[in-house]
Amino acid sequence: MAVATSRWRKLDATDVMERKRRSYLLMCIALAMVAMAGVACPPQDEPFPFQYQGTPTVTPSPIPDATPEKVITHKYDLITSGETIRIAEWDDNTLKLLNFLAGYVIVFGLDHAVEIVELADEDYGDALLSGDVHIVLQMEQSWQETTGGTAGIVDIGGPFESRPNVRIGASPSLNDASPEIVEFLTNFVLEEEQIDDLAARITGGRIGMRPNVAGLKYFKEQEDAWTRWIDEDTAELVREAIANNKTGLVNRKCIPDGGNDNCVR
Repeated sequence: MAVATSRWRKLDATDVMERKRRSYLLMCIALAMVAMAGVACPPQDEPFPFQYQGTPTVTPSPIPDATPEKVITHKYDLITSGETIRIAEWDDNTLKLLNFLAGYVIVFGLDHAVEIVELADEDYGDALLSGDVHIVLQMEQSWQETTGGTAGIVDIGGPFESRPNVRIGASPSLNDASPEIVEFLTNFVLEEEQIDDLAARITGGRIGMRPNVAGLKYFKEQEDAWTRWIDEDTAELVREAIANNKTGLVNRKCIPDGGNDNCVR
């Protein structure tokens, strides 16, 4: 048993030495192959430098002439030119109809923006004097004689020949802002009977006629009358607006303002 054990250990040591020799030869061969590969295939440049890998963040281009005030404050882009003309209105159907007729010509014929300012009828004088409104189409002659005239409020004339106590009052700055509007309002004379008939049909509710519907009816049926207010070029612009179904006193295009859908067209 002793002899057999000595012989097993000798064979085991020889095997270990052989394995180490083979491992060393394999390692030398592998190193030689790596070195040869490095000579035959030199390292290539990185195709994309590190800082440009992935999707770059695009910097938005600035909008020409855009300012925070224009972008945030204004929800609508005015297509019309010139100052916004503010016209006083209160709960009176005749006045509402007059305002629509005059406003329609100012917006589409004379190319100005119009704002209808609602107030109580007893407040129109203070609104004229303070500049909160530029035009009142039913100014009392007595107020003009006692207050408006001395304060510089202009009496342009009357919308009805049959009612001389009803006048058109205007801010003294209106002639500087738009002399063509003043000229138009000087000629803005209507037949009281025609206006009263249409105004009487203006009522609330689903079956009532609104002021703009009554006004467009007047434009379509009384062209001989309203074309006397303005020159032919202006009249043609009004006809074009009617043909294009412009039914309000705004000539604007909507600008998206983050989801608000209250855009008036």
